[in-house]
Amino acid sequence: MAPELPVFDELADVADLRHDDIAMALGSLHARYPAFRFRVAEVGWLGCRWIAERIKGLDPGLHTMITADLAELRDALDQDEARHAR
Repeated sequence: MAPELPVFDELADVADLRHDDIAMALGSLHARYPAFRFRVAEVGWLGCRWIAERIKGLDPGLHTMITADLAELRDALDQDEARHAR
C-alpha cells in the first residue's frame, strides 16, 4: 500500500507550514514517488514552492514540476505514474 501523504489545508501557503510538516511531506513524497527528488524552495517573487524533478531526466514523462499546491503536485505525479507505469 502506498504511504499516506500528510493532509494540509489546501489553501495554506508553503511558507506558513512548520518545518516538521514540510519534512514529513517531503519524506512521504519521496517514498511514494521514488523516481523523483523533492524540495521546497524560494522561487523569486513567487515565494516558496514545492518542486519535483525526475531523477533520471531522460526517462519518459513528467520531468519537472513547480507549484504552490501540494494537491496539484500529487495529482500530476499520479497521472504521470498512470501514463508511464511499467
